[in-house]
Amino acid sequence: MAEEKGNRAAFNLLFPTALCLMPAVFLILLGAIGAAAVGSAFSPINPFQVGIAQKLAELPVFSGWAFRLAFLLPAIGIWIWGTARHAARAPAGGPAEAVANEAPAGRRQGLVLLIFAATFAVFVYGVLRLGWEFEQMAALFFLMGVLAGLCGGLGVAGTAGAFVDGFRSMAYAALLIGFARAIYVVLEEGHIVDTIVQALFSPLARLPVALSGFGMMV
Repeated sequence: MAEEKGNRAAFNLLFPTALCLMPAVFLILLGAIGAAAVGSAFSPINPFQVGIAQKLAELPVFSGWAFRLAFLLPAIGIWIWGTARHAARAPAGGPAEAVANEAPAGRRQGLVLLIFAATFAVFVYGVLRLGWEFEQMAALFFLMGVLAGLCGGLGVAGTAGAFVDGFRSMAYAALLIGFARAIYVVLEEGHIVDTIVQALFSPLARLPVALSGFGMMV
């Protein structure tokens, strides 16, 4: 939750700046946000908002995948259309031309994409058939990162450096999650959590379903 709020704050600052000053950077930002938002909201195989959440809710893992897929495909189409429409109107030059002049993807990039696709195939099979938990998922994605780095030409040192950079960027979020967990344990052991939840949700009990759902998000 803390990391999500930090991302929102950074987005609120960078979004208008990129829009006004650097159209090409804004286009890249638009594509990245779309991939994250659409995927997390509608993906039927999201390991966190579907896999873990459904296990915590005691629902069959990946149940309702057809419903989510029915919304995922239109959402992807709408975002791609909007991004392409903006790209067609964006002024030429600068970073956009540099990206356009890059060399086409070679065998290494294709191999990395193959590893990525194979990882998700194994992930879906492991969760559906083998009952994988978060530990197995984490090990699978760690292995994917190592193989992608080695096959992508980073070498052992480059792959290790990429992992260090990733750990560094997540250190602050990990500390916040640890502190939040510690606070929750204290509240749970003190039998305070139920009182707080009751106080938060009581005002929503008499609202219509749509409004109560919106109130939970707020």
